[in-house]
Amino acid sequence: MIVKWKFVLILVGVLIVFCCCESGKKIQNQGVKDIYGHPIGFLFKDNRCVYYSTDGKRITACSGGVDFNGGRDSLSAYLGRKYINHPSYNYQEYNIYEYFIVLFDENLKIREVRILYRKGYNNERFFYDSIFVNALKNTTGMWHKTIENKKWYTYLHRQKIY
Repeated sequence: MIVKWKFVLILVGVLIVFCCCESGKKIQNQGVKDIYGHPIGFLFKDNRCVYYSTDGKRITACSGGVDFNGGRDSLSAYLGRKYINHPSYNYQEYNIYEYFIVLFDENLKIREVRILYRKGYNNERFFYDSIFVNALKNTTGMWHKTIENKKWYTYLHRQKIY
């Protein structure tokens, strides 16, 4: 009887792993789009991604490999200050997260900043989108490499918008 239960548990475990792997492959094959429906790319297991720039150029980039000099929390604080101190700031509470993807070249010059996902609202344009995108573009020179000798890098950042 114990052997039968062990067999059933092993079978259930194998089925769960198989289903998880299959759903991961589907997500990987579907690719990622920005909030406006434009393709961004596909992620591979070996820290690479195929990135589609806004002009349609296909780039093989290192997923990650760069970090903000003060760390992720420092970047969030920097962007929060830029947002609150902007003349368009309207004191309205949004309480949402936005996900940004930043494309760097080999010299860590920022080539593109795109909004990947907005949690909590639909994909319409908000006044603060350009504030965050421009603030991220202005961080050139505030980054360092964690992986050397790559031609392109991407960085994913999540920003809380109060």
